[in-house]
Amino acid sequence: MRTLVLLFVGVMGCGAEPTQALRPGASRIVAVGAHGLIAEWSAGGWQIVPSGTSADLSAVVAHAGGFVAVGNGGAIVSSTEPGVWAAQESGTSIDLNDIVDTGTKLVAVGGDWSTGATTVVREDGEHWRSVLSPQGQMFHAIATLDQLIIAAAYLRSDLQLPKLFASRLEQSSALSGWAEQPGPDFFDSVRTPDGVAVAGGGTFARSTDGITWTSSSLPIFATAIARDGPRFVVAGGDGAATSLDGVAWETIDGSGFTGAAAGGGEMVLVARDGTVRRSGDGVEWSDETIPSASDVRAVAVAQ
Repeated sequence: MRTLVLLFVGVMGCGAEPTQALRPGASRIVAVGAHGLIAEWSAGGWQIVPSGTSADLSAVVAHAGGFVAVGNGGAIVSSTEPGVWAAQESGTSIDLNDIVDTGTKLVAVGGDWSTGATTVVREDGEHWRSVLSPQGQMFHAIATLDQLIIAAAYLRSDLQLPKLFASRLEQSSALSGWAEQPGPDFFDSVRTPDGVAVAGGGTFARSTDGITWTSSSLPIFATAIARDGPRFVVAGGDGAATSLDGVAWETIDGSGFTGAAAGGGEMVLVARDGTVRRSGDGVEWSDETIPSASDVRAVAVAQ
């Protein structure tokens, strides 16, 4: 059994021909991975670009100002234009495992065995500040829902006991403290028109308030989830699947997936070996390869 701590804080192939141009709506696609890997898609194909760090990058998010990726040792790199990335000072040396855009700020979470959980917040284009986090936990994933931040974590001392914490966005837009409450373990999340959906292992769960959850089973062990319109896609090491309702799932060819993203009529899956699968409808998929890439870990799409 996996140990979970969810925290709400106030304040993720075969056969088809490679695609040769961005589909309408997806203006930029970014994949990140080990040793500071950043790969970007343009009309000419995938290219690896300088990242400004050699740290392993675990997650990437698209936001109104561009992209931000986070990783080991508190690494944060940011980009506002294609091919140009720069490191930012996070204020922590703890591994950052996930990041979300709340619409008003960026929030990244992480943790390690020696110091516990960490949370850092950016409310402008450059400066990050730390938020007090439970030192008995290690955050591994994060979600956002209106005035809530929801983080999944493991106990530092015992990975068999799941927990959940919650906090709200205050009037000042600062993050309030974490408070424990029940909830599902998850590895990735996506906003929905009426709330949030998460994927963790063999479970898909959704909520309209971040407190009450409805769960259903997945046909794969999912570590990534994305949504474009009414269609969800989940992915993991043993495969991927799509669904229009979060209940009935259809599997997709391929394995070894580590990330999923969607936007503007585009669904994108990445695999650790650099394989990329893309679809405009969630049914027909095309295959691409990020050249000279290994240990790809996450992907994000900007419209």
